[in-house]
Amino acid sequence: SGFTLIELIVVSAIVMILGIAGLIGIRGYIVNGRIEPGSHELRRAMQRMSINAEGQGATPFASASTAQFCNLLRDGSVIAVTGTGATATCAHSLTYSGTKAITVAPATTTTLGDAYSITLTSTSEYACPDLLSIMQKASLTMSVNGTSVLSLGGTYNAAAATAACTSGDTNTFVFTAS
Repeated sequence: SGFTLIELIVVSAIVMILGIAGLIGIRGYIVNGRIEPGSHELRRAMQRMSINAEGQGATPFASASTAQFCNLLRDGSVIAVTGTGATATCAHSLTYSGTKAITVAPATTTTLGDAYSITLTSTSEYACPDLLSIMQKASLTMSVNGTSVLSLGGTYNAAAATAACTSGDTNTFVFTAS
């Protein structure tokens, strides 16, 4: 009157399988919980970039840099900033395997430097397409893994965003703003 070894092994295997399945679901839940605050942090820094560029001519973002952008992102919960001044770097946690780089560079809508691009590498499938849906209001153009999902003057294409996303922490998002 007790459990046999076989019964204990079977129950242990079932518990382990359920635990693994739950872990996968939890990772998606964690990333989904970071989308809103992460997009808020990005949009806040984008707004500050625009304010700082006022009155600087036709190409105010000709010298836009990762360090410049990251210095505008201090004290965030989803985006971590390391270093200060010209050595500042930032990384996002819209992933379930650590933090991944954010880079910023001058971009072109009509002339190089009239806009800038923000690139988020190794972004989780769980952030796709929700992050893009939120960021469309602050972006001139957007792409996922090289596929345009918002063209200059166009409308956001959620179906194209969903189709362009890949599983895992493998997605690269590029937002262009001015």
